[in-house]
Amino acid sequence: CTICIKVLMSLNSLKIHMKNIHGDKKDLKYHCDKCEYATEHKKLFGNHQKAHEKYEEKLILNFY
Repeated sequence: CTICIKVLMSLNSLKIHMKNIHGDKKDLKYHCDKCEYATEHKKLFGNHQKAHEKYEEKLILNFY
């Protein structure tokens, strides 16, 4: 990717990356309510939500 210098394995992966990461987020199906992440892929969105959950669990454990 010429914008963020990420290396992708194929041209198709680059196209998906450009749309999901650098494209217009309003056209994507799934939007995170905790940050600006958005995607059109349910599985990727689920993985993203799990990352938030793990981060929040660590914050809670470190607080007590």
